[in-house]
Amino acid sequence: MKAASLMHIMLYITFLALPLLGIALMAYSGKSWSFLGFNVSPFVTPNSEIKALIKNIHETWANIGYFLIAAHAGAALFHHYIQKDNTLYE
Repeated sequence: MKAASLMHIMLYITFLALPLLGIALMAYSGKSWSFLGFNVSPFVTPNSEIKALIKNIHETWANIGYFLIAAHAGAALFHHYIQKDNTLYE
C-alpha cells in the first residue's frame, strides 16, 4: 500500500471518529446537542469516568489529526516543489 493511500485512510478514520467521540462526550456529560436543527437528548446515563476517558481519547486523537493534516499538506508541497511531479494534478 502506498503511503498516500494509508494517509488518506487514516484521515478518513479521523474525520469519522472525532465527531462520533464528540457526540459520545456530550451524551456522557448529560447534555443535549443539536443535529440539523433538531435537539437530541442524551441517550446514555451520564457518567463522569467514561466522560473523562472519552475526552482524553478525543483530545489525543484530535492532536494526532493535526499532525496528519500537516503531514499530508507537507507531502503535497514536497511533491510539488521538491520532486516537481504532477501529484497535485492527478
